[in-house]
Amino acid sequence: MLHMYALVRHPAALPDIGGIDEAPLRSAAAAEGIDAVVTDTNAEAGAPTEAAILAHAEVVEAVAAANDSVLPARFAGGVPDEDELRRRLDGRRESILEALDRVEGCVELGLRVLPDTREEPSPAASGSEYMRRRLDEVARAEELGRTLHGSLVGASRESSCNVLGRRDVVLTGAYLVARDNLDRFHAALHEAERELAGVTLVLTGPWPPYSFALLEADAT
Repeated sequence: MLHMYALVRHPAALPDIGGIDEAPLRSAAAAEGIDAVVTDTNAEAGAPTEAAILAHAEVVEAVAAANDSVLPARFAGGVPDEDELRRRLDGRRESILEALDRVEGCVELGLRVLPDTREEPSPAASGSEYMRRRLDEVARAEELGRTLHGSLVGASRESSCNVLGRRDVVLTGAYLVARDNLDRFHAALHEAERELAGVTLVLTGPWPPYSFALLEADAT
C-alpha cells in the first residue's frame, strides 16, 4: 500500500527525510510528466494518528522546499499500488499539470486580522441593540476586508478572503505569492497595517500551497 504526500513534476526531487514511521520516501510515476511522492505503508501505519499527520505535513513542507511546484495531498486512506495510483490520476493529467503551472515558484501566506480587544464594549441593552451592533461590526469587517485585500491582491498570484466579523477574528485570508515577490507582499502588508486602526495583523507561513492546490489522495 502507498501513502501519498504530494504530486510534483517529473523527476521528483526527494528531500532527505523519512515519512510516516520513518519510511523512506520514493517517487512513483502518477501520469506522464508527473511524479507522486510516496512511502510504502500498511493499513495500521496509515491511520490518522497525531504523529502520522505531523509526519505527513513535514514531508509536504520538505517536498515543497525541494521542488518548484508541488500539489500537497490531503492525509487520506492509502492507495493499493502504483497501478491503482495511475488509474486514479492519469485521467486528471491535464488538470494536474495546470495546477502545477499555477503554483510554480509560489508559497502560501496566511493572514488573520484580530480586533483590538483592550476596550470591551458595554453589554447591549436589548436584543435589537445587540443585532445592530453585530451588523455594524460585520459592515466594518467587510470594509476592512475590501481595503486590506485590495492592498495585497496585487502582490499575489491568487488569493482568497473570508470575512468573519467575529469578536475574536475579523477576517482570514490566504495568498499565493511567488517566492521572488515576497518582499513586495511584505511591504504592501506593512503599508496597510500602518493605515489600519484598531486591528492586529497576524501573518503565517510561508507554507506549501494547501489552499490553492490541495489534492484528495483517494480521488477516483
